[in-house]
Amino acid sequence: MVRILFFMYLIFMNLSASELMKDKVLVFSKYDGNAILIKWTTPDLERGFTYKIFRTNNNNRILLTTLKKKSYEEVKNKFDKEILSALFPYKNDKTLVQKMKSKLFLNDIKNMLPSIISTKTELAKAFGTYYEDKTVRLKQKYTYEIEVFEKDKKVASKSFNMYTYKKALSPTPLSLKATEEKDAFTFTWQVDSLYYEYNIYIKKSPSSKFVRLNKYPIIVNGKSSILYKDKTLKKYETAEYKVTTIDSFGEESAYSSPVTAYFKEGFSTPKIKYLNASINNSRVKLLWNESKDKKIFYNIYRSNLINGKYKKVNLKDITKNFYVDKTTSSGRNYYYYVTAVSPLGESKPSSKRLVSALDVMAPNKVENIKTEVSPGKVNLTWNKIEDNNLIGYRIYFSMKKDDKYYARVNDEIIKNNSYTHVLPKGLSRFHYYYKVTAVDKRFNESIDSKIITVKLPDVIAPKQPIFSMYKVYTNKIYLQWNPIYDFDLSHYNIYTQEGNKLVKLNFNNILKTQFELNNYTLNGLKKFIVTSVDKNGNESSLNEHILLSKSDTKAPIIESSKYSQTKEGIEISLDVKDSDYNGFEVYRSSGKSLEFYKVSNFIKTNSYIDKTLSKDTKYWYQLWVYDKIGNIKKSDTKEILWKK
Repeated sequence: MVRILFFMYLIFMNLSASELMKDKVLVFSKYDGNAILIKWTTPDLERGFTYKIFRTNNNNRILLTTLKKKSYEEVKNKFDKEILSALFPYKNDKTLVQKMKSKLFLNDIKNMLPSIISTKTELAKAFGTYYEDKTVRLKQKYTYEIEVFEKDKKVASKSFNMYTYKKALSPTPLSLKATEEKDAFTFTWQVDSLYYEYNIYIKKSPSSKFVRLNKYPIIVNGKSSILYKDKTLKKYETAEYKVTTIDSFGEESAYSSPVTAYFKEGFSTPKIKYLNASINNSRVKLLWNESKDKKIFYNIYRSNLINGKYKKVNLKDITKNFYVDKTTSSGRNYYYYVTAVSPLGESKPSSKRLVSALDVMAPNKVENIKTEVSPGKVNLTWNKIEDNNLIGYRIYFSMKKDDKYYARVNDEIIKNNSYTHVLPKGLSRFHYYYKVTAVDKRFNESIDSKIITVKLPDVIAPKQPIFSMYKVYTNKIYLQWNPIYDFDLSHYNIYTQEGNKLVKLNFNNILKTQFELNNYTLNGLKKFIVTSVDKNGNESSLNEHILLSKSDTKAPIIESSKYSQTKEGIEISLDVKDSDYNGFEVYRSSGKSLEFYKVSNFIKTNSYIDKTLSKDTKYWYQLWVYDKIGNIKKSDTKEILWKK
């Protein structure tokens, strides 16, 4: 048996590279607006191929880079055991049987690797099959060629064209369909490529936002026409669904057209949740929560016994969310419930409400409401109502003081004259308005108490800013960071680390997004941190930082600059003497004494063509040259007369 395995192993391991490379090199590419992104796969990636990337533009063919698979030490902590087995199948194999198992594992995943690599950029980088060309220019055609080498011998190649006319967008999924099953909804949509993944989003009423439904991206395996199944939707719920595409580089497309789903079997009109009843001069007034569906109307039912026979009171359909019953007699008890009627039928009865003509006197008004707040909690207390028929209290709240209808905090009657309302801590920026009523055994409800205004303490810190630029000089440091947009942002703080302690560097609150540390000499490597603080003193985290040390403070030297008129415009080129030259920007003015305006993006090369010119017009140019540290050198002003 061992001899047979050994013979099979020799057959596998001695196949020529030309036989292995019969399949084409599979390429995924796109232009993201800043760079051309390229991924590719080849058969038997474990053989340790080397890749050379060439680019041709205007008949100029250049070698961009040479790539190969990363070492085991570089990636061993980045991937799980199964991915490492795909990257290094024979890494820990000692016996022939172990090597055969590794070979069989590679055969199993061979057809899956293109799909896996197309969606997992980090894996493609580990294989050495990923490259970003950031040196491209807008509105250009480029031809790329990937050459595959094994032990310095070229075994395959792949050429393709790319255009930088506009950013490539992920295709929006089309033809989204939802099909009802017994306990779930299945979804299908048009699939543009087996290498794309998808996300599905759901919005359930009354929410106004779509949230992602799938935990992991949806992969198309080609075995079933059903792409996703949702078992979270319950009967009596209605939801909208949308789908997005995730392309081979992780970019998500726009939403598809939505579809609406609900279980038609057993779906009925939702019942009315809240019904309030009161009596005045033998007239019973009923009030309930109004449905958002304008096609719904209501019916009122009444009985003298709670479990007696109920008869409909209204002769016509009720289109409003209130009704006055004028047919009651004094000295009798009445029980009411309300139903909603829609094209799906009549709902179940609401909760029943008792109205008694014997007792129409409501309890006294609740007085002296006091509140204590803590993060996420509102504690309310009030004076106890002295009434033998009292059964408890109701608390109502709203986020608008002048709301016509306040929401009930608790469906159950509150027995004690105190209550704690729990709210999310993140809602501390809003005001809440509370009022309390007293309720007796006949369910007579007192008039509203005085409205109390409450605001939770703010315990949510703003986000930590991120440094965007820094400069280190001989005796000072200049720091700049991206602004934080928070509704109650107060200021920023700057810290450095001295030993094991953080030392605050600013004596006053920093209101701008920049800070200059004067008379400060940087010795060695030091950590610097910026934080944001809101008006309640909550300070952001201190996780992000930068490390600074003494560095280059000498601006680049412009050896020469040249301005040439071409058919396209004025071509500007320059020669810079600086080992860490980073690029330049072009500023232009239409008058010698007028303000200069930037007319280019940041240019990494040494030349630029200004095409935004007017005929027979004189211009003044100035070039700003940067090194990698951020030191700037401004050129002398150059006067040019453009003649087309």
